[in-house]
Amino acid sequence: MKKYTIIIIFLLLINIGFALNNDWFVKTTDAKLDFNMNIPYEISKESNDYSINRFMINISGMPKNYQTKSNEEIQGQNIIVNIDTNQITNDLENTVTRQYEYNIQSTITNEIKNNNIAQKVTYPYSPTTIQDQSYYLQETEYIDSNNAEIKEFVNSLDLTDDAVTNIMLIAYWINNNIEYNLNSMTEQAQQKASWTLENKQAACDEITNLFIASLRALNIPAKAISGIAYTNTHNDFLPHAWSSVYIDDQWLSFDVTYGEYGYVDPGHIKLIEDNRIDKEFINYEWTAKDIDVQPSPIEYDVEIIESTIPETTSAFEDRKNINGVLITKDTKYTEVDIGSYNAVELTFENKNNAYTVIEMSVVTPNETSVLSGRQNLIVLKPKETLKRNIILKYDDDLHSSYLYTFPLDIEFNSNNYKNSFNENISVAVKYDSVSLLNIQSYIGDDNAIEVKDNKNIVSSSFTNPEYKVQNQCTLNQMTNNNYELECYLLNGIEHRNLNICLNNDCQQQSADKGQLIEYNFNIEYQPDIVYTLKINEDLCTNYLINKEDVDMQELFDKDISFDEDYVNLKVLLEPIEHKELTISNSCETINLNSPSNHTLKIKVNNLEQNDDVSGIREYNLQVTKSALYLEENVVVVTLYENNEIKEEQTIKIRYTNLSWLEKAILFFRRIFSF
Repeated sequence: MKKYTIIIIFLLLINIGFALNNDWFVKTTDAKLDFNMNIPYEISKESNDYSINRFMINISGMPKNYQTKSNEEIQGQNIIVNIDTNQITNDLENTVTRQYEYNIQSTITNEIKNNNIAQKVTYPYSPTTIQDQSYYLQETEYIDSNNAEIKEFVNSLDLTDDAVTNIMLIAYWINNNIEYNLNSMTEQAQQKASWTLENKQAACDEITNLFIASLRALNIPAKAISGIAYTNTHNDFLPHAWSSVYIDDQWLSFDVTYGEYGYVDPGHIKLIEDNRIDKEFINYEWTAKDIDVQPSPIEYDVEIIESTIPETTSAFEDRKNINGVLITKDTKYTEVDIGSYNAVELTFENKNNAYTVIEMSVVTPNETSVLSGRQNLIVLKPKETLKRNIILKYDDDLHSSYLYTFPLDIEFNSNNYKNSFNENISVAVKYDSVSLLNIQSYIGDDNAIEVKDNKNIVSSSFTNPEYKVQNQCTLNQMTNNNYELECYLLNGIEHRNLNICLNNDCQQQSADKGQLIEYNFNIEYQPDIVYTLKINEDLCTNYLINKEDVDMQELFDKDISFDEDYVNLKVLLEPIEHKELTISNSCETINLNSPSNHTLKIKVNNLEQNDDVSGIREYNLQVTKSALYLEENVVVVTLYENNEIKEEQTIKIRYTNLSWLEKAILFFRRIFSF
């Protein structure tokens, strides 16, 4: 008599017994779900001299509030199902194989509950705060929280002494910077958190791993949750992963993939909770003779019994209450000239005795640019009031004979409580022109305005209160060594003529009071030049362009023997150090960092490989036998900087002391390589 064990991982077949709006789950605050889990398996006898004394199913993932049956017992977090072996023995008496299934049914009520964190949670956590949570701080195979890149990433964020704000910041960053992509890499095998950070794409498992690893790197405990969740991309309940974070002696749910921070929507059904995602789901154990057990994928049926969608107020009112937060809107201008600016001030008053998080997004037509405040995560402390400004600009090239009506939609979401502001802005030449300076005076000096577009790599600005002039410049990289300094100047006083010079390149402009002037200069990059911008000899700024530049060290030919399996080709990239520039004037100095993208293309005979080496100082490539089919193999190494060839070297990899048999093998290898 032998004891056998089979472990079934988290594989699901799911059927949905209902039809509903495919975005119901992001609108509801609670839902009642009828959950059925069917566990099919097959038992076969291998001879007529069979016997089975014990058969059990160990289920480590169960929905909450599950009521056990008479043949089930709870052991820790697991349900142990004892199957009647007499029945199995009788069933196999006249047949070789028999199909079985075990069914779990549960009615689940999911409700979004606000946290009760009533006071500031200080970061970093004290050791006594987390002394009982060490299991959820451990590094695992895929949650590599001790990885150097993970630690560098979290330390690069603008962290505060408020733990809740930091956790929300990390979640929001990952949601906005990691693309959800179930490609072949993430579909076939789970990837590490560091892989996700490097590749900027992942499925839910990897996104959750990166979020948990980032928190554990900051000594913040976090759990991994495996279960199923409703997705509107498939209109189905599907396998899913999310997390739970330890904050103020309680665990708050986060689904960073779905953009749900501090809660998860009612379409989530939790099955497994652990310090990692890759945990076994079902374990079969039996004691028997000449018996074989073959499991099948688990099947799920989920039906929505009922759900609640909270009411919202009229979108055209200027005051909203969303999840206990009073939001007041103040739009500065409802009628403006073509090419004008506008501002919307939002005041958030948290009436709750707990932290409240609101996600805000601004929706505008293509003719309206959002210069600041398009998308924000608002983290409000208990009873806190704060303000946010949205800065808008209407296109300059609208037709002067038309009157335009542009909608402005500001949408809010807090724990699936949703609301929005909607209004229309009239734009035509008959209305007053509104400059950026007008907006600056409206929102106050403490709120910076940054003018930029999709091309920009850096921005800078300076203001001279004495002359009432505001100037803002953006450095755009056009080609590898050519830049455009694109600037906006606001004249705050009477009409004046302006002489604007960048070193010896000058241009003349004139500006009326409140007029916005746009001007630009073309710059051919030279590492030893200080670019000084002067306006009428009374305003000036020095610009230092710090361009990331590298050189490839000299490569040398290699002699190898025939029995070597591969050749390690090492390419060293040395950063070019530029001399420190001496600045003789008293102008403000601004450093403009211009990052460069570096790519290596390595061609060995007729085979090529391209790799991004930005930020890498040592690149190693293993050249295998299959690529080396000549006695003298030519290797061309090309370094590209911002998609332009910067440097190219050619070396040779030669076989030495070849026998006639080895030469014959090379001949046939060369034939089959084409």
